[in-house]
Amino acid sequence: MRIIGGKAGGRILKVPAGLPVRPTTDKARLALFNKINHFWELEGCRALDLFSGTGSFALEIASRGAETIAIDQHAGCCNFIKSSTALLDLPVQVFQADVFSYLKRSPEKPFNLIFADPPYQHAQLRLLPQLVLNNWLAPEGWFILEHPRSYSFEEEPHYMEERSFGQSVFTIFERNA
Repeated sequence: MRIIGGKAGGRILKVPAGLPVRPTTDKARLALFNKINHFWELEGCRALDLFSGTGSFALEIASRGAETIAIDQHAGCCNFIKSSTALLDLPVQVFQADVFSYLKRSPEKPFNLIFADPPYQHAQLRLLPQLVLNNWLAPEGWFILEHPRSYSFEEEPHYMEERSFGQSVFTIFERNA
């Protein structure tokens, strides 16, 4: 896994075998961050990475200056993200938790950018926009949901756009001020 930009840009991390992940490709992450960088000043913004897996989004956005939290329920994934943040000296807080249980809480402060890459067959995938947009996203913030092509969120409130990469789709929601 390669960090594309920011202070850790160009660094390559070896992901251990056996983690239950489907990492977002470098090409898809590059395209997504080109979009994000066009609209956002990442230095000092707050970011949340749900279903963090290898932490590719959390590490990438922290490398670009965002205050970042990563959530995953798998201990091996959390340990990999923690060791990667230490190695790269990035400000990422990592919590091992079930994302849906975590989202039932109220955040201390809302986030500017939230990324979620749930397992594609997750029974509650369709509920994520509602859960995130209700309390967790700051006004004018973006929620980016990676999902398979078999889902469409165009009819959801706050839908902004979607971008396809192979079998994956990034749907972007924007919370209006």
